[in-house]
Order: sequence, then structure tokens, then C-alpha cells
Amino acid sequence: MNIPGAEHYREIAGKLREVARACQFAHTRRDILKLAARLDGRANLVERRVGSMATTRLVSLLVAIAIACSPAASSAKEHRSREVTREFQREHPCPSTGRTSGACPGYTKDHVVPLACRGPDAVSNLQWQTVRDAKAKDRWERRVCAR
Repeated sequence: MNIPGAEHYREIAGKLREVARACQFAHTRRDILKLAARLDGRANLVERRVGSMATTRLVSLLVAIAIACSPAASSAKEHRSREVTREFQREHPCPSTGRTSGACPGYTKDHVVPLACRGPDAVSNLQWQTVRDAKAKDRWERRVCAR
């Protein structure tokens, strides 16, 4: 049986392994591989419990470390399409209200791989994130992607 949450963890773990192979810093590569292993463990846990768990912080941390090994991008001021965010909300309703349009109290739409770090402005690169977690991730992105 394919459990959606477990598939997501395994997909991210696979992408992290790809990034680790390309990373030139041995210490960072080892940390990325450890985090990928943690995601595989989380996928196993989700499969055992047959449910999905919110791990926005863990996923954000993993993505942030992966970004640290990739080249920095030009600017965070890159174009952000309203249509992409609308399509994302139509496909992924608000976690707090379940609505497919309009405001989502307590949550924000966040780019998994930030635009400033050459992430695509695409539905596949968006996630719901609590406002608190988004602010913390934004601070980290400004430090790392500004290189």
C-alpha cells in the first residue's frame, strides 16, 4: 500500500542523496546523508502507523542543508506568479480552513527551495508552512542564499 506521507518522505530523502553526491564538503555531505536516513526512518514510521505527520520543520531543515551545498542564486526579488500560488491552493486546500481560495489563518505558502536559491516558482515547489516556521526559514534563507 502506498501511503502519501511516506512517499513524500522517501522522495525528499532521494533528492537529498542526489544533492549529497554533488556536495564537495565531506562534513556537510555526511550530515545530509544522516538527515536522508532520518527521513527514511520517518517514512517507515508513517507506514507502520498508516497516517501522515506534519514535519514542516524537519523538511525545511533538510531542504535548507541541501541548498547550502548548491550554488547561490541572484536575488530573492525574482518573479513570483500569483497564478502559481492560486493553483497550489486549489490543489492543496488550506490546512486550517480547508478552503481552496482566500486567506489561510496561521499558514503561509512557502517555496520549499527558495527562489533566491534558484528554486522554481512552481506548484511542485510550494508547501503550506506555519507563519512561525516560515519566519525562521526565511531568516535562514537570507543568510545562506545571499552568498
